[in-house]
Amino acid sequence: MTCVRFAFLGAAVLAILAPSSVALAQEVTCYVDSVLGDDSKDGLSEANAVKTQEKIGKTCTAVRFKRGSEFNEPVKIGYTSKVKYFGNYGDASLPLPRFVIPRSPNNGSMLQAYQGGITVDGLYLSGSQSDANMRNLGNGICVMMGGNSKLINSEIADCDIGIMLTGTGTLVQNNYVHDLHVSVDAAPGVDPNVVGGAEGIFINGSNNEVAYNSFINCSNYAEWTGGSCDGGATEVSVGADGAEVTGVKVHHNYSYNSCGFFEIASVFSTDRENPVRGKFTNSEFYNNVTIDSGWLHLLQVANTDMHNIRWENNTLVQHKGSLNQGILMVVYTSVASGMSGGQLYEDSIYWTNNLFVADGVNFMNPDSRVNQSNNLIIKNASTQNPGFADLKGSNASDYDLVAGSPAIDGGKLLADRTLDFLNRAMPDPTSGIPDIGAFEYNSPQVEPPGQPPVGGSGGGPAGTGGATIAGSGGARGSGGASGGTTGPSGAGGSGNGGVGGDPAAGGAAGSGAGGQGSGGEAAGGSSGGTAIAQGAGDSGCSCRLGEGQGRSAMWLGLFGLALLVLRRRSEHG
Repeated sequence: MTCVRFAFLGAAVLAILAPSSVALAQEVTCYVDSVLGDDSKDGLSEANAVKTQEKIGKTCTAVRFKRGSEFNEPVKIGYTSKVKYFGNYGDASLPLPRFVIPRSPNNGSMLQAYQGGITVDGLYLSGSQSDANMRNLGNGICVMMGGNSKLINSEIADCDIGIMLTGTGTLVQNNYVHDLHVSVDAAPGVDPNVVGGAEGIFINGSNNEVAYNSFINCSNYAEWTGGSCDGGATEVSVGADGAEVTGVKVHHNYSYNSCGFFEIASVFSTDRENPVRGKFTNSEFYNNVTIDSGWLHLLQVANTDMHNIRWENNTLVQHKGSLNQGILMVVYTSVASGMSGGQLYEDSIYWTNNLFVADGVNFMNPDSRVNQSNNLIIKNASTQNPGFADLKGSNASDYDLVAGSPAIDGGKLLADRTLDFLNRAMPDPTSGIPDIGAFEYNSPQVEPPGQPPVGGSGGGPAGTGGATIAGSGGARGSGGASGGTTGPSGAGGSGNGGVGGDPAAGGAAGSGAGGQGSGGEAAGGSSGGTAIAQGAGDSGCSCRLGEGQGRSAMWLGLFGLALLVLRRRSEHG
């Protein structure tokens, strides 16, 4: 299974090549300019920048590439290198330094840093492709990072998989990940974890944080799903033989037109005759905005036990014709990673203050085993106005609340939720009551939109600012409200840059008329329930895939859209 191989390799490299605990005597920053650099110079200043990576000095501890440079090769990180920081310099209006290779089978990752302790700040990385064989899936992963690292303010595009984290304690923040490809496909009926790709990020270890990123078009055609899509914004993959991933935080991210927002699965057990489920525990998902990106979460309980997974103040909207429309969640019990069955426990999943809106779509009801409090599910936006700035929009800020929204002051006070998606105070000081969803109406700005709180984990020597994404509105900052404009560069300083504007990935699909709504029907949960504005003719079907069912033609027909379900992981480490 892919995650076994990469996680093991990362751990092995970390054990053998862990950075020395002895502090370096001198910090040395070196400069590379692919346009005007000169390899005969020493590279120790902007004026003396070298032209190629081969001439980066052995004494360098930080390397900066000039904006506007382009390198037709991966970022070169040697296991014995002293370099712990890779960033940029120069005119902030110029494009990020580009590391681009043409897509071709097994051309390899654009950046590999298994040894950990690396900061990558403000680079463009593109082109990684595998050869449709799970054993070689790593060649299609754009960025592979070990533990205690930072990937910030960067853009990742046109790879099979955007990012894979193989260690613990890594921060992935303010990045724009988009337009990914399925790596391995097959005919329908395969174990879902021997195919896959088009995933924004794989989180394969504990205590990792994924925040303030944009995941756009993390989806691609897949035959194995019956001709629908595979991929998604985020996924946690747990190791073999009862391994545990815990303490993951996924927050303030934006997903648009992806195959799903989140998935959890564990890899194949070493003993196939007596497999042991993995564990995913004590993790938080909050203040995320997911538009036309299928389900909130797909839970492979067949191979993973879950405890205390909290979903708080997220906004999910599906328009007619969007990917996996109608599915809020999937509980998957059919064979996956060689295991089947499993269950949600009383303490598995908690939903609080989440806003779900269907525009021309029939939502299935959430699984009754989810612990719910103060959520709002609007099943027909044509009969109950959710109160968004623009219901048809494709930017995250289009789903900010306006006066009269039923989500205003409908939430439950949560001590740990203090900033909304746009970094405004939660709750607003006037009412003292939080709103439902990722946005807090009419609340004062605490930090600039699209940036982490000051004193957060930007990292690196003198931050280089965020990524400017030409023609796409940037990757979530204060600018770029409409598509086709360039988002402003990040603020810089302390590695905190942030990336400008919401990426506009094209107009949202038409909404359709929807059914006749019956109004706020209470669907009592264990912790206060969820208000559901339900459209007439709604089946009320819970999406509990595979439970007591085989892969029959009827099952495939009924849940065909949901089958796109699960992904990656090779049967053979």
